[in-house]
Amino acid sequence: SLLNLNWSDLSWFQHFNAELNEETALAYFCQIGNPFYDRSSLNEQIYIKNLPVEAMVRDREISSSRLKVIFYS
Repeated sequence: SLLNLNWSDLSWFQHFNAELNEETALAYFCQIGNPFYDRSSLNEQIYIKNLPVEAMVRDREISSSRLKVIFYS
């Protein structure tokens, strides 16, 4: 179960000499080692295509019918 898992990768920050912000968040959370990341998600499509985040709204290739939303509480 993912409910009791924590995930972080401090080496990522050192390797890329970056901090987590709106420009680095997608690259940080799209890592293979992240158990919460879904390779079939809209984020993955945007990351693979190297699209700007605004493309989520504009990109017609990524239809809302393919969206998969998972809520963790």
